[in-house]
Formats: sequence, structure tokens, C-alpha cells
Amino acid sequence: MTDPGVHMSTKTKHHDPLPDVIPHPRYRFPLVGDITAISTSKPTQAAMRTSRNVGSPIFEQSLFGTRFVLTTSPECVADLSDESRFAKYVSPFVDALRGLAGDGL
Repeated sequence: MTDPGVHMSTKTKHHDPLPDVIPHPRYRFPLVGDITAISTSKPTQAAMRTSRNVGSPIFEQSLFGTRFVLTTSPECVADLSDESRFAKYVSPFVDALRGLAGDGL
């Protein structure tokens, strides 16, 4: 279940068009990345703390080679959710499932 307070986008390192200038937590470790900034019990609070620490409502976290770009700003979430400006990629597999499940996927 996605938390409405934090918007997250993932990009793998193999198809990574994201710039390298996105702020990220101070301590990043090889292989595990920003694991010390992530909380499984309070993920929203951890994201808000990281946002304050990096000084930006948009920031990056890396975990086991996958980059996650998060925002804690409601204005940024609204902008990123504007479907008239952004296209959503639907894989051929998911497109084929639409016949059975509809647009709920």
C-alpha cells in the first residue's frame, strides 16, 4: 500500500535517465546504499526526516542498486501526478491483462 504522504518513483541502474544531482542521504554504503535512512516501521517519518536532512522536498535513496526518487511536498506530488503532462509506461504483459482485470492494475 502506498503512503499518500510520499510519492516514489524507481529507476533501475540499467535504465537510469535520472541526473546525478538529486540530493541523497549523507552516508551511502557500497551495495546496500542508503539503508541507514530507511525505516520499515515508520517509512513516512523516515522519508520526512531525510527530506529535512538533505534540505530538499525531492531526494533520492538507493537500495541494493535501485534508485528511488521521493518527494515529500504535496505540490510536487500533485505536479508529478498530472497525467496530462506525463505518459505512463504499460508493459505488454500488463496491457494483455487489462482484458481480464480492466484498468485496476
